Amino acid sequence: MSTGNRAGTRGANTDSAGAWVGASGVHADGAGITGTRAGTGGIPEPTAGAAGSGPPRVDTRGLAKTSRPRVDARGLPADPPLSPESGAAQGLPEVTIDGTEISPGVWVASATRADLDDPPAHAGDLAEAGTRPAWRRGEFLAGRTLLRHLLRRIRPDLAALPLCADPAGKPRLDAGGEDLALPGITISHDEDRIAAAVCAHGDVGVDVQLPPARLTDSAVRRCLGSHAPAVTALPRLRRAKEFAWVWTVQEACVKAAGTGMAGRPWSIDVPPGAVSGHWGGFAWLSLRTRSPVPLSCAFQPAP
Repeated sequence: MSTGNRAGTRGANTDSAGAWVGASGVHADGAGITGTRAGTGGIPEPTAGAAGSGPPRVDTRGLAKTSRPRVDARGLPADPPLSPESGAAQGLPEVTIDGTEISPGVWVASATRADLDDPPAHAGDLAEAGTRPAWRRGEFLAGRTLLRHLLRRIRPDLAALPLCADPAGKPRLDAGGEDLALPGITISHDEDRIAAAVCAHGDVGVDVQLPPARLTDSAVRRCLGSHAPAVTALPRLRRAKEFAWVWTVQEACVKAAGTGMAGRPWSIDVPPGAVSGHWGGFAWLSLRTRSPVPLSCAFQPAP
């Protein structure tokens, strides 16, 4: 989810190699957006005129391509099975700390901070952590540790490279001037949950989000648009979880694009229950049958 203060209790989310300011003037980092979180999933409440901020971006045909949502007998979003057994039954392995290839050339890893038992942190990561507020250092290092753990499994030759920020603020592997074809990387965290992703052939964004404890109807309307009534009608806990699933897709997309809040993630059309779709030049997957917590990834499709 986004980086910033969360209603005084939850910590920050996402990792970057450098801070930047999006066109909206909201502080952001290379892997997400920053703002005060009041239990609404990091989405600012609508302000005057926000409702008419324009249509979501679509693909090259002018269509927002998404999979057909699962619905229950009332036509409301149905919770897909979330257990490892359910994913295995569909031939879809659970996303774990060791990483899962969710699409050709795209790997995602997910863990809790307690799961991490890796070698001491990279010297560059430790140095950068020291420049951050004390309350952010632990989660920052946990995100970097999970990313390097994933790289050691799929690209061990790259696992010790330093990280830097590109001109848009997105984290990148730094080959030190060598002519290497480097994969895209991304990190996310929410409380003790961490996720990292690597895309062999282009930019990638990942987002993990625990369902918000407090969720306003205005936040649901802002992020769900025409789908808001179906989500608002859900029981409280189920509504919060569905909102989190939708928001992880929206933030993963703007993280892949490197636009942060300026990309207006809330305007990206994500039907409740959808498991895949396209936005701009990116494909996205909502890993509903592979993760016990909301987790989504957006990436450039393989050539």
